[in-house]
Amino acid sequence: MPKSNTTWKKGQSGNPHGRPTRARALTTAICDEIEAQFREKRVDLPGNRLLAKVLVKILHDGEVVLPGGTKLEVSGKDYLDFAKWLVNQIDGPPRQEVGLYQYDELDLSQLSDEDLLKIGEILEPVINSTDTG
Repeated sequence: MPKSNTTWKKGQSGNPHGRPTRARALTTAICDEIEAQFREKRVDLPGNRLLAKVLVKILHDGEVVLPGGTKLEVSGKDYLDFAKWLVNQIDGPPRQEVGLYQYDELDLSQLSDEDLLKIGEILEPVINSTDTG
């Protein structure tokens, strides 16, 4: 079958701009609602900026006055939990180590002596580096 003019060239993407980004539904809804609440009070900032101001105020002062006039104080364990939550929102959750070693499930009986020697050669630098430090 002859190649047509629409065949992709080597190294050419069929979607050069990638998948379009979508807004995060909950984040968008929260920001829209915050904008609506503050618009009534003649505050002209985007919802995400208003939310950021509230979060920073809580982090800095340990308290914030909500739009309805209610004063919210955060202290002690709640303050630490809030600070951890905020860091996770900014940096993402801490990296988790994944255990890859499950020696009791390995069945080496099917491997040849040659395969076992190759595995030993590959693992030797790793084993030696963990023995010294």
